[in-house]
Amino acid sequence: MVKDQIVQHVNKPIRVRPWVEPGPWGGQWLKSVCTNLSQSPKNYAWSFEMITPENGIILSDVNHHLLEFSWDIFYGSQARKILGNDEHYKLFGDSNDFPIRFDFLDTIDGGNLSIQCHPNLQYMRTNFGEKITQDETYYILETKQHWNKECIDDKNSSSHVYLGFQDNIDLEEFHQALLLSRKEKQELNVSKYIQCIPSNIHDFFLIPNETIHASGHNQVVLEISATPYIYTFKLYDWLRLGLDNRLRPLNIEHGMKNLKFDRRGEQLRCQPRVIHSESNQYEEQHLPTHDLHFYDVHRLIIQSNESIEIIRSTDNRFHLCMLVEGDAIEIEYEFIDNNQEKQRYNYIETFLIPASISQYRLRPIIKDNNKKPQQFVLLIAFLKTNCEKLLE
Repeated sequence: MVKDQIVQHVNKPIRVRPWVEPGPWGGQWLKSVCTNLSQSPKNYAWSFEMITPENGIILSDVNHHLLEFSWDIFYGSQARKILGNDEHYKLFGDSNDFPIRFDFLDTIDGGNLSIQCHPNLQYMRTNFGEKITQDETYYILETKQHWNKECIDDKNSSSHVYLGFQDNIDLEEFHQALLLSRKEKQELNVSKYIQCIPSNIHDFFLIPNETIHASGHNQVVLEISATPYIYTFKLYDWLRLGLDNRLRPLNIEHGMKNLKFDRRGEQLRCQPRVIHSESNQYEEQHLPTHDLHFYDVHRLIIQSNESIEIIRSTDNRFHLCMLVEGDAIEIEYEFIDNNQEKQRYNYIETFLIPASISQYRLRPIIKDNNKKPQQFVLLIAFLKTNCEKLLE
């Protein structure tokens, strides 16, 4: 019975149950927008999705009996149908190897993330035995000034990312400043060393490994990332205490071995390119990722009209999707015995179109015509066709 449901489930869009977690820098947006979450934590910092050891899948029968099992069990048994492409299956076919994750970083009415970096591929393999490293991107999903119109002229409510070094930074001076800050518990002059880049809703920043970075406060970031699990080297954490009332551990020595001092913030701001448009219907954009990223991202900007239908092909690879503006999106696809089925996903719900679905239709859903969205924006992440070469 369960096995049959698993086999059937891989032929339809998939949504895993998110894992949410409070943190020392966490914000209030997730609590406000996701009203089904417990309101007892003082904040929510993260919501992780598509991480095989962390997330679960819930199945139900005709009597609405529920069964949840871990995403790695499902993925491990169905990886070939999810991934499609033979080269992708060779790279990511093990049960814990689903390669892309989506997660939220909520800092609205919270704090800055730690100043951090991630290891290069060889360092990751040599020191931690992982096959891939943690190349990231930041998609700015929301900002405090956009979300709360009363804050639009309040400079203290502006948003930014810390990304890349200032010009002519001395490596050893920076190293010693980090050590002194930790030892003497004194603030680091972050802006002396690291660029602070203004951010706005729908901006997209590229964070390949060895890039110094952090999300600033007053925004919600959708982090689209490779998923080796958790390998973040924290260099500076604003001298704040963790939820256990202790200073959080830093990884200064690891981090100093994994920094590119010639990377600059604005160089890592993605420049979208229009690749297709249909008048009065939609525009498709390519959001080019860095040469080190093994995944890519497209963005559909859809007019607010329920009569619009967009046909998409998966080209024998999965599509990992999220509606980042608008009410909901409907997916129509061919199920078993050529039956057409439909599935609806709401704003900020992650969903996976497996490679087993060769073609699907998208349609925007307007929930309230009196509060009609200006537009719908859908993100689609997928593996590059040459990603095996990037991981050699």
